[in-house]
Amino acid sequence: MALLLVMLPSVTSHAKAFYERKTITLIVATKPGGGYDFYGRLMARFMEKYLPGSTVIVKNVPGAGHIIGTNEMHHSKPNGLTFATFNRGLFLMQAAGHLRGSNLI
Repeated sequence: MALLLVMLPSVTSHAKAFYERKTITLIVATKPGGGYDFYGRLMARFMEKYLPGSTVIVKNVPGAGHIIGTNEMHHSKPNGLTFATFNRGLFLMQAAGHLRGSNLI
């Protein structure tokens, strides 16, 4: 997320034109009010600032230890208008075989 915030000011005019008049969804895989929610809303504020003309909606999708929100991100249209923030440990759990029965990626 920090890398995104650092690189966002250098977005080219082509990228700005792509996001103009579009709605961006930022999925936060926790309930409102926690740390992930805070960082998601902070990122949304900066995305709207550096992508003028766009609207960023923060969508909280809690449950199953971030798995439900991660699945929603995975099953969204691959059009560049959906981003997500979730626990990066999910991928390690999947690699370790702890998420065999889930629909996680």
